[in-house]
Formats: sequence, structure tokens, C-alpha cells
Amino acid sequence: MQTIKGPPAQDVLAKVFRQYDIRGLYPAEVNEQLVERIAGAYASMDAAKRAKQILVAHDARLGSPQLALAFMRGIASVSPDLKVAFAGMLPLGVAVFHANKTCSETVYITASHLPAEWNGIKLFHPDGKAWSEAESTALRDAVPVASGSSQSVKHTVADPDAVIANYIRHITAKVKPKRRLRVVLDCGNGAASVVAPKLFALGGFDVKALWAQPDGRFPNRSPDPLADPLTRLKEAVCIEQASLGIAYDGDGDRMCIIDNEGKKVSPERASAIILSELLKTAKGPIIANVECSRLIDAIAQRFSRPLIRVPVGHTHLMEAARANNAAFGVEASGHYMMPSLVICDDSLAISYYFACVLSAQETPLSAQLSALPAYPHDRADFVCADEEKFAVIDRIKAKISKDYTDIDDMDGLRVDFPDGWALIRASNTEPKIRLTVEAQTQERLSQIKAQFKAMLERELKGVYKPSLVDRFMKLFGLRK
Repeated sequence: MQTIKGPPAQDVLAKVFRQYDIRGLYPAEVNEQLVERIAGAYASMDAAKRAKQILVAHDARLGSPQLALAFMRGIASVSPDLKVAFAGMLPLGVAVFHANKTCSETVYITASHLPAEWNGIKLFHPDGKAWSEAESTALRDAVPVASGSSQSVKHTVADPDAVIANYIRHITAKVKPKRRLRVVLDCGNGAASVVAPKLFALGGFDVKALWAQPDGRFPNRSPDPLADPLTRLKEAVCIEQASLGIAYDGDGDRMCIIDNEGKKVSPERASAIILSELLKTAKGPIIANVECSRLIDAIAQRFSRPLIRVPVGHTHLMEAARANNAAFGVEASGHYMMPSLVICDDSLAISYYFACVLSAQETPLSAQLSALPAYPHDRADFVCADEEKFAVIDRIKAKISKDYTDIDDMDGLRVDFPDGWALIRASNTEPKIRLTVEAQTQERLSQIKAQFKAMLERELKGVYKPSLVDRFMKLFGLRK
């Protein structure tokens, strides 16, 4: 057994195991040694032992191939007889699609939309369901303090080209465009680069691709398209006179739509376009998380469908969609769920469906969007240490419970008013607290935002707010 050097094992595990997945700075927190240990624990879990096969794939980040190999070594050190297949770099939705077809558990190395210096692991069952918080906690608690002896990695290879071809055949057989639209795809140098341009071109679109070469440094824009201004994509849509633009995140499970006038389209407004076609045939309610605009309530009412609110996180979105036989699900972060098309929140497939819907309509996207109700909306992020952020939320809850009557604490604190709402919640993936505000008028928005921003700032006074340097120094014992 080889002892792991560095910070105390439990400190690192508590930091990198998040509610939805495993994430941390690479290689300071998430590295090959830690991943081998996690993989050893994974190999002992019932899900792995029952699996027909374990599929390992990764995104475009610089450390992802090494972490994928480390995970396979960790499995071999504990359970060398488990069948493992390595698929290399694929978008997340494509990997989960192939795992479903081969009855495989999925191990996917990624930090999704986070900056290049982060990495991590996402886990899925063969039916496309992400590991639950309880399963992740059990995995964390089973991680040993040292890795096993090195083992040769015995695995088969799932040919990425064949996997991609099967995926594209599946999607394009489900839906095709009515006419050939011009579409600009911003792949952001992420994993979507190897699939999205092929999917749209073979599906029948005229494609202009930006940043479609995988590069884990993400040199051209942030891997989070909702946070990035997407200046180049907006310019390209206008220059190319395209019908729309689409930007993907680092692993391809989030997207951001740009309309024909070069303006960002919120996930809720994009959902209105999708649902105008989808609900002609799809049955069931609509799922939305607590961050979503009241526009989604108006859309559900327009189509006479129940709306079910869930906590933030793709795991909650998928679980609710399955449990309620939903037609559709959306998160304000750019995750979408369409069970009739794909089994997980796959932004490549759903963006292609969006473009197909648009191809059947003569009215430009911008004109369709202008006809929707408008609700002024704003967000602000406040840096707060992981170990402090949930306690801050609890303290605010205790203080405001007497002042407001309509409070929902499903995920953070959402306070609703007749003419707006405010949501204060701790991020499950980053050291920050987010304030989201919406109202019927800009003036009312400013009032609500100022009120809750002041409340949050008062509570955060004196709370440790770590810089990146602080986090590195604390990790290596140079600062308490």
C-alpha cells in the first residue's frame, strides 16, 4: 500500500465530494492518487459489482486522460475482474447514451463548466440516472486512506468514432429539420467539439463552427457559456446572418442559445420555443428548479401543464422527470431534460431539437421571443467559504422567518411577493452564495435586490472568504 502525501485525507474528501459529483482544483485537490483511492472504493460498491460493464470517458481538460487512467488503475487494484471499457474523450451526453446501450455504469472525468484548473468525476447508472447524494456519501465514506498497489489496466476500448456515429444516427432518426437553417456553434474548445458540428451537419443544417478544437486550457472563452459574454459567437451570428447560435459548456451538458440578432436567450425563454412543438405529442408535467423565472409558470399555464419545482442540480431534475413521467425539465443554469429524446440532460441533442423546431417556423427567433412576457431578472454572486456558506443561509433563515410569510426553503431561501421574488442559496459546486431576483418591473427589481443584497452583506461581514491563493496555502498546511 502506498501512503498518500498531502493534506489530511478526510479534509480533502469533505471538500471535493459535492452534492452532485466530485470536484476540486487539479492537481492540488483532485489528482491521480486521490482518484485511484476513490476508484478503489467505487469498485467495492454494489452498483459497480452488479454492472455488466463500467464505461470510463472524459472531457477535454488537460488532466482528464490521466485521471481516467488513474480511475481504471484504482478499479483494477481492488477488483481486477470487473469489466471496464475506455471510450476516451466524448461529450457527457454521448458517453451516457453509449453506457445505456451497453448496460454500463458511467464514470466521467470532468469539472463541467468550471475553469480549466478544476477537475472531477461524475457517476451515472445504466439508465442514465446520476448517482444520488446518498450514494455519493457512501462512496466518500468508503474511500481508503491509501491507494492499492499498482495494477496493469485491463480494459476494452469503446471506439469513440463508432460511439459518436451511433449517437448521431439515434438523434437524427428522432427528428429532422424542415428546412436548411444557418447555425453557428460555439464549442468553446470543450468536449462538444468532437460531436456537435457533425450532428448538425449530418442532420441537415448549414454549420459554422467556432472553437471546435478540443483544448483543455479553454483559451478562447470560459467553459461556462451562461457566464461568458460570448462576444465572438454573437458577432458570428450577425455576420453569417444565421438563424441562431449555440454555445456549449466544457462537457456538453449545458448550452446557451443566441438569437438571430445576437442576443442571449434565457433557458426559460428557450424552453417556450421547444415546448411549442414538443407538447403537441409529449405527455406529462414540466419540471423547473427554484431558480427558474416565473416565465416558466406562465408557459406551463399556457399549455395547461402542471409545473413541479425542484432543488437546483441536474440530479434533482432527472429524478423528478422520471418520477413524474415529465414531458420536459429545465434549469436556469442551462440544463434541459427531454425524456422522449434522450435519457439525460444532454445539451447537444436538445439544442439540435431546438434548431429543428425553429426550422419549421417562418417567424425569426427574435420575433418569437419578443412576444413572450418579460420579467426583469438579475443575479449576484458573493464569495463565501464552503465550510461557511450553508451556515450563513441557516442564520438568514432564522432572522427573516418572522418578516416574510411566503418562504420556500426547498433549496436555499426563496421569498415570493405578488410582484417578484428573491432567492438566496449556497452553490453546491463552488465557494459562493448566489442572490437571484426577479420582478414585474425594473424599479421593483432594484428594490428587492437592494433589500436582500444588504441583508446578505450584513450576514457575510466577518465570514472567511477564501481567495484562490488562500485555498492553495491552506491545502498544503501553509496557512490555518
